[in-house]
Amino acid sequence: MKKSILLLLGVIISCCLFSNNPKIENATTNVSAKLAGDWKIDKLINNARTEYTIHKPDTTYGWDYGNHITFNADGTFQSYYTAPCGNDCFPTTSGNYNQEGKNYIRFTLKRITVDGDCPNSDTQMNKNLGLFYVHRDSTNIILIRSNAGIPQKDIQKINYLKSLQLFRNDLDYSHSRYRWQRVESKEISEAISKYFEKTSATKSDIKVLYSLKNVREESYILVEKAGKQYYCQSYNGYKNMGIYVPADMNEKFEKVGEIYTWIPRMPHFPGGDSILMKYISKNFYYPQNNIKGEVLVGFVVNEEGKIKNVKVVKGLDPECDAETVRFIKRMPKWIPGVLNGEAVSVYYEFPIPFR
Repeated sequence: MKKSILLLLGVIISCCLFSNNPKIENATTNVSAKLAGDWKIDKLINNARTEYTIHKPDTTYGWDYGNHITFNADGTFQSYYTAPCGNDCFPTTSGNYNQEGKNYIRFTLKRITVDGDCPNSDTQMNKNLGLFYVHRDSTNIILIRSNAGIPQKDIQKINYLKSLQLFRNDLDYSHSRYRWQRVESKEISEAISKYFEKTSATKSDIKVLYSLKNVREESYILVEKAGKQYYCQSYNGYKNMGIYVPADMNEKFEKVGEIYTWIPRMPHFPGGDSILMKYISKNFYYPQNNIKGEVLVGFVVNEEGKIKNVKVVKGLDPECDAETVRFIKRMPKWIPGVLNGEAVSVYYEFPIPFR
């Protein structure tokens, strides 16, 4: 499948998150007590990850599937993946965590096992993953790899990360401020350079402040140029690349008949992507045929938010295709697209992965 990569850039409005003198949170003398128990985690503990966000599971509708981590009182941890069906791959990572000073822990990865509907494996190791700063806010705990145990620098990284997370969560609504523009490039750094070359910037003018890789092959990057910060987004590979630039609200938008194919405020699932992912995990039936890949489905979200004209744009297998169409047709109303203050019908494409 041809992959593409998008970059989303926009000037960040100055706020307290980027203060030159960040406020250090109150020292915590027992980080282990803060972490004890079972949590949801955005990514399993592994060799490459530099930050993790954890929160308490939501058991309102039963078991909260996805990635979990358990911190045990004896200084051991286990991070593992759960799913509602058995035809999936179930990795588990485990090891030790040790408190070092105030607000810091060190992870040591001991074992990685893989079970389920994929090649099984069991790998032993003794890998020091480094020192992580522990930051707690009102809803989450963030674990971020430390800059030599210097709290001021670690808190600045936390602020960059939280800003990118807020941007990621608000991306559905941020599209109203940006417009897609293709850039011929094969990697993120080259695309960023090409974009700023149009504004007479040199490569040395550009500084990557922080990069956040998401679980679905997406990256969110905070870039600084000439004292201003810009958001970037990339996803699904490096073959095609583009940039979002500020939208001209007076331009004519793409339209086929009475149906738009792109407008600044595109339709979206109520609550955003994170709620959509939970809805899929609870309501999608994965056929027991061991086929892996992706079905790309297209549909129209009309001015009332109803799903219409569902079709398979790129199929995978007749059973997978049929289940995808059934699922999309039974979805609740979306938030319709809006143009010039009025709801309009918009064509939308959405991929459903089979793993």
